Amino acid sequence: MSVSTLESSVPASSTFDTPSPAPQAKASRPAPSVDGQNATNVSFRSQENQTGPVFGDHQPPTDRAGQRHDPLATTQAMRHPGFMERFKDWMSHWFGGHCPPMHRPCNGAPPRPHPGSGAPSRPHPKPDYSMQNHEQLTQALLDNFKAFTGSHHARFMTTRDIREMASRPLGNDPVMNNNIRLAREILNRPDLMQALDRNNGTGATDNRFSKQDLRNALNDTNFFRYKDDKEIAGEMLSHFDELARRWGGKISIRDLHRLAAQPLTGDSPRDHLIQLAQVLLRRGNLLMAMDRNGDGYLSRRELQRLSS
Repeated sequence: MSVSTLESSVPASSTFDTPSPAPQAKASRPAPSVDGQNATNVSFRSQENQTGPVFGDHQPPTDRAGQRHDPLATTQAMRHPGFMERFKDWMSHWFGGHCPPMHRPCNGAPPRPHPGSGAPSRPHPKPDYSMQNHEQLTQALLDNFKAFTGSHHARFMTTRDIREMASRPLGNDPVMNNNIRLAREILNRPDLMQALDRNNGTGATDNRFSKQDLRNALNDTNFFRYKDDKEIAGEMLSHFDELARRWGGKISIRDLHRLAAQPLTGDSPRDHLIQLAQVLLRRGNLLMAMDRNGDGYLSRRELQRLSS
């Protein structure tokens, strides 16, 4: 039995005359099985802007909402300027060691204004000088010495400086207004004015005082330091019998020196006399007026004359 050849042959020219069909966009062929199982299909897919084979039935990744993420769209989004700016902010927040820019303040708090950026200034305190004692007013005067004298190099403040300050009208400067109120309150206390102006050795007033005079006034704890000469003479007269007990109706100046040199004892009547002797000896002019005869004794008559 003979096997016949093909009955007809295809002309050689037909392969060139007839255009061959275009290859399919998707061509897949099952691979031979291994151990009875089918191997994963290998699909060679041609896509725009994507090279290389795609293995399996590859689908774009999806998020939790089930929406697909396109890698190409992600790449394009990263090239967008707005995305890069947010990306840099995120990176600097976690790895830069500092907070994001001022438009994203840390902890959600609004950014603090810089000094001089229009932030409201704290109000300057307005002290009530009428409620302060003599020592507090003296300290305030020492602290504002330049404001009253007008110069850092001024050695003395005068009573005229205080009066000129007190005569100024109140304005918009809170610091200057406080100085004006301070000056007015001091003028309302003539005993304080005289105590600040009084010389610590003679007791004389010369209408001026230095910073050291103010410090001395602050350190002075004598009960009679704010008493004027007339009041001191009255105190001497009221204690005349106690002070002149051993001197036949007169007070010895030498005895006053001995009394003033004693320390305070804590006994109020005794300390009262000690401080009275101390303040009198610091006012040499008053002491000389009491001892008109110059014999070293103070008479009741002279004390009555000076205290009236």
